[in-house]
Amino acid sequence: MNRKDKIFHTLTSICEEITIDEIMDGFKGFETKYISELSGINRSNTSKELNALYDEQKVMKIKGRPVYYFDKGKLEEIAGIKINRTKNSEAISLKELITNNQEVEIKDVFHSIIGSSNTLKTPIKQAKAAVLYPPRGLHTLIIGPTGAGKTTFAETMYNFAVQSNTINSGGKFTVFNCAEYAENPQLLLSMLFGHIKGAFTGADTEKNGLVETSNGGILLLDEVHRLPPEGQEMLFMVIDKGVYRKLGDTEKYRKSNVFIIGATTEDITTSLLQTFTRRFPMVINLPFLNEWTLPERFQLISDFFEKQSKVIGTKIRLYNEVIHSLLLYDCNGNIGQLKSDIQLLCAKGFLEYKTYNKKMLEINTSMIPEHIYDGLMEYREKRKEIMNIIPIGIERYHDFFPEHSKENHLKDEYDISNTLYNDLGTKYTQYSEKGYDNEEIKIILNSYIEEYLKLLLNKYSISKDMPSTDEIFKIVSPQVYNAVKNAIRTSENKYDKNYASKLKISLMMHISALIERLSRNENYEYKSIKDIALNYHNEFQEAKLMVDVINTELNIKIPQEEVGIVTMLLHAVDTELKNCPQKVGVIVMAHGNHTATSMAAVANSLLGTKHCHAIDMPLEEKVDVALQKAIDLVKKIDQQKGALILVDMGSLIAFGEIITKKTNIKVQCIEMVSTPIVIEVVRKSLIPDTSLEQIVEEINRVHPYVGRIITNETKRRVLKQKPRTIITTCITGKGTAIKLEKLIRSGIPIINEYNIEIKAMKYNYQTIDNDNVIAVVGAINPKVPHTPFISIDDLILGDGYKRLEAIIYNSDIQEDTTYHSIDSNINLISKTLKEMLTFLDPSKAYHLANQSFEYIAQNYKITDKNRKKLLYVFHVAGMIERIMKNEAFQFDEVDEIINKNKVQYNRIKKSLKNMEDTFSIKIPDTEISYLIDLIDTE
Repeated sequence: MNRKDKIFHTLTSICEEITIDEIMDGFKGFETKYISELSGINRSNTSKELNALYDEQKVMKIKGRPVYYFDKGKLEEIAGIKINRTKNSEAISLKELITNNQEVEIKDVFHSIIGSSNTLKTPIKQAKAAVLYPPRGLHTLIIGPTGAGKTTFAETMYNFAVQSNTINSGGKFTVFNCAEYAENPQLLLSMLFGHIKGAFTGADTEKNGLVETSNGGILLLDEVHRLPPEGQEMLFMVIDKGVYRKLGDTEKYRKSNVFIIGATTEDITTSLLQTFTRRFPMVINLPFLNEWTLPERFQLISDFFEKQSKVIGTKIRLYNEVIHSLLLYDCNGNIGQLKSDIQLLCAKGFLEYKTYNKKMLEINTSMIPEHIYDGLMEYREKRKEIMNIIPIGIERYHDFFPEHSKENHLKDEYDISNTLYNDLGTKYTQYSEKGYDNEEIKIILNSYIEEYLKLLLNKYSISKDMPSTDEIFKIVSPQVYNAVKNAIRTSENKYDKNYASKLKISLMMHISALIERLSRNENYEYKSIKDIALNYHNEFQEAKLMVDVINTELNIKIPQEEVGIVTMLLHAVDTELKNCPQKVGVIVMAHGNHTATSMAAVANSLLGTKHCHAIDMPLEEKVDVALQKAIDLVKKIDQQKGALILVDMGSLIAFGEIITKKTNIKVQCIEMVSTPIVIEVVRKSLIPDTSLEQIVEEINRVHPYVGRIITNETKRRVLKQKPRTIITTCITGKGTAIKLEKLIRSGIPIINEYNIEIKAMKYNYQTIDNDNVIAVVGAINPKVPHTPFISIDDLILGDGYKRLEAIIYNSDIQEDTTYHSIDSNINLISKTLKEMLTFLDPSKAYHLANQSFEYIAQNYKITDKNRKKLLYVFHVAGMIERIMKNEAFQFDEVDEIINKNKVQYNRIKKSLKNMEDTFSIKIPDTEISYLIDLIDTE
């Protein structure tokens, strides 16, 4: 480092901590003498180099006695302005220097960005430094996940550059997505650098590229990792010297003073040439949405709804539960997905607002899809924080008004709602004037929203399927959906039928359009209802029942003539089904993110069909969630011949019977699925006139697991009228025992179909109706005569669920003596703890409890250590929560137990010290007595 650089480095270092408030309060800068002492260079040379740095416009100088110096870049950064050197001679202080160079309050374009004072503080500081660095700024890479707002952030940098006079207002902000041309590198390079005539086949004329047209402005290269190595190298000359060559030109260099920003979601160390990344001295990382604070996320949500309110031109009423969901749901696509989800909610509300002529656009929980609704599951844990940031008063909703929306001149890479609402309104008017009825118009408008949805999904590249109800809500209102669903269910039960999905959707659309006509007192002439009744007697009776239910559900009066229309609708759909070849449905269900999808894809590809469907089950997904997915899919694909589900684990084989009972659709399961079995099942299902029973029988010949548990089980269940009981126990009282009930019901969802009660009992109980009790599950075996006991550790790490299933079904099962180590199943333990705990972090609870147990076990002879550890971990985790809620257990024999077990007491107490410090709690002797009892109890 030479002398001048050393002095400049010294000055920039001491200027780093100076704030704008200190300058406005009178701070003058740093004297030559002080800088000389810090740098170790004599005063004369320091003064000489400072003047040279001033001439290079790197430092500011305030003349006087003494002379003061300050880092120019730092001053511009903290003041948010561009220093005009022509006004410098008039200034007698840094404060006056700033005042002379500003005409408005010291606030830049970054100030209005949500998150500027917290989450985005560092990225914004970097962005300002990059823009203001002399003489033309620092080329920048912006790294961040999909949907983080990289384009918006880059454009804000452009506006800041214009505001601070780094570039003039004539310089453009240009966005180029490298991914759109990644498959054609020659065209991509031509788009960037242009080409001369004859540069390649088809280059009939010379063309200018974006490097040239962006001269004097900022060029954003989005998805820059898709730029081929050749393109990266061609940019070297632009970045290093401000010159470039067009494609095909080997002689002439052209000049371009363009500020380049690259944006990517990838790891730049592996996706870009190192020689390329070194030319970007500034690298800015934008955070994931889950790294934002809840107050900032609330600001984003409010801002998005206010903008939508302005676009639509009406007030939006958003109920509090919807806000809670949006605040807490897992938004994988970050800000982009959050905005897109909000736009879709507004699109649904807009249809309700438009077709029912409402005073305002309302959004309630019935409109939100499942992946957003899941956010409410986190509400209890975050309730206090949410109460602090959302001004919830006596109203159950928040209103957003068009006039509250702030002006925003930024490009919005996610916002296409202007086009959506304008087109919806225009199309509604156009088709009404052409004589289309509301049913036809609504079909047209919803197909338009469907395309809009696809566009949104493409914007943030999220492959998350929408729930089936969510798809329907894009066509009809939730009220109509529920009314028609109940009407169809009633008719199915009475007439022992199962209507096709097409009928259900068609009827929903028809009723929705009918309500609109009734609201405008529009009448239509119908064919004689008597003729319809005579020609289609069965369908007429079904239609009459459906219309009666819908009348009751919606509290409206549907004209009797409409029964004839519904009759015709029933007949038309039924006729269509009779003329179509029907097949047994096939579904693959397997644990993992892609297992089922992969097997189904192979079968479909080999057999040239789309008949095989898949349900992937993430390991953390609850069984009842998977069951509901299976029910929904069976209903969707049923062609009156039932469905066959191929599953990968024995506990899922019960799904067939449950679904049959709930839907009246014949469903059977095959266990231990494999790709060859899937291919064979799909092949057989495509053969005309093949029944579900035939497929199962043929597969069963080579597949011994079919029907292992559910053979003849339907008969058994029907005959079981008397309720039976499972007892859950815990030596620490009913708290953990109650949560054991939740675990059992989650692990064996079929239990609800067997009229079985689960009762949580304290350890100290004497009377049990032994005739009704079929099993005891818990920490301690109370040795109830003739009643099997399943311990917590067997339930979680052994074959407990399998044994309990066999007890419920009254079937025999060979006991599995394999017992998995607790240490090899930490994820499973954490998942179970998450089910049992209310607010404590399960991973942290496990770590501290395990640490305590291992310390105790070092000098404490413990029999059956693996089981005792599991009981200890569960008990201690629950104990921490109880103490934090001031609900510690009482124990009558505390002093007696402690006196008898002094050594154990001291060791356990010492093992809990880290736990007390971590959670700032004091563990009382009553709880320690329980732990002594737990470890000693056999």
